[in-house]
Amino acid sequence: MHELSIARSVIDSVEKICQDDHLSKVKEVTLEIGSMSGVSKSALLFCWPLATKQTLLEDCHLVVNEIPLTLECLACNKQSSPDVFVMYCEHCGSSNVRMQRGNELKIKNMEAY
Repeated sequence: MHELSIARSVIDSVEKICQDDHLSKVKEVTLEIGSMSGVSKSALLFCWPLATKQTLLEDCHLVVNEIPLTLECLACNKQSSPDVFVMYCEHCGSSNVRMQRGNELKIKNMEAY
């Protein structure tokens, strides 16, 4: 379960921001996690309370926004959002596609004081 190390990374980043801005408590953190990022939302939510113990984020609410896969076709210039992992254009069938969204793993925002 690499989600625990991801949680620790998020905590370290948020604590650094809090230190720089002289904040002492974090109430909420919102993450954006792409469907293709390899991160399990349920595993991350499960380990969050343990990871935040004795930190500025203890009792912090974690919000995880899942970002669906979005592909851009380089052949027909259309976008598609397949429900399953397929790397071809749903419009023209070309495999000449680029992932536009879906591999994100970022801190979207935080509420602290």
